[in-house]
Amino acid sequence: MADFSNIDKDGDGEIDHFVVDIKNDIGTGSATIKELKIDGVPIPSEKVQLVVGNRPAKDFDPTSEIYSTYGDKISIHVEKEGGLEEGEHSLQVTAAIGWRTQAVSFKGEI
Repeated sequence: MADFSNIDKDGDGEIDHFVVDIKNDIGTGSATIKELKIDGVPIPSEKVQLVVGNRPAKDFDPTSEIYSTYGDKISIHVEKEGGLEEGEHSLQVTAAIGWRTQAVSFKGEI
């Protein structure tokens, strides 16, 4: 399960991003997030920022590893005018850990 929300990131009164919060319940280590999809549609990497634990937001780069400790909240901020429509959504994350690549889906509602 994931928490999905729409936000007004620039404070102008208009929804301009959606955020997906997930919890690292797998373990401590590094992974390379290769691709993100929302409801089956790829998200352009330049529209994404990641916040891992208490660290500052970082632009998404599908060639860089991210490090997370067990229990970290991972927030995925996606620039999208109007955010997501109300209802159920699915975030698919394709990640590589070492030589192995795996896709995982997180579902939630707005």
